[in-house]
Amino acid sequence: TEKSSRLTEFQNEAQDKIRRAVHDVKESAAAQMPDIEHLLQQLEDARATIRDLSARVAQTARDAGDSATAAFASASESIGQTASDVSQKASATAQSAAHSAEAVGSEIEKFTRRNPIVALAAAVTFGLVLGMSTRGRK
Repeated sequence: TEKSSRLTEFQNEAQDKIRRAVHDVKESAAAQMPDIEHLLQQLEDARATIRDLSARVAQTARDAGDSATAAFASASESIGQTASDVSQKASATAQSAAHSAEAVGSEIEKFTRRNPIVALAAAVTFGLVLGMSTRGRK
């Protein structure tokens, strides 16, 4: 019975230590949750910024292609088939650039989803470099 009593006491101590450890882990996780939520929000903001920049680059490329196409179409009336060929090539190049910009944006978004911490670090670094470069000019 003494062995049984010691065994029961050991089990009770072990269960108490486990309960305390679980409690400590829960408290630690709860304490860190606001930081984690803040980091997740920053990551989502960075993703939105990247998506917006990608869309702007793609639109700019499309606009440039449209402008180039219109200019070459006007010139083709006066100089003939040669200008028409150049216009088609410029339009294809602009469309290719727009597709490339969209693809880069998509790849950045995929990378961000796969590597959120790296993407967040890159965004912070980019912001610091940009901030330092603009501050030096004033």
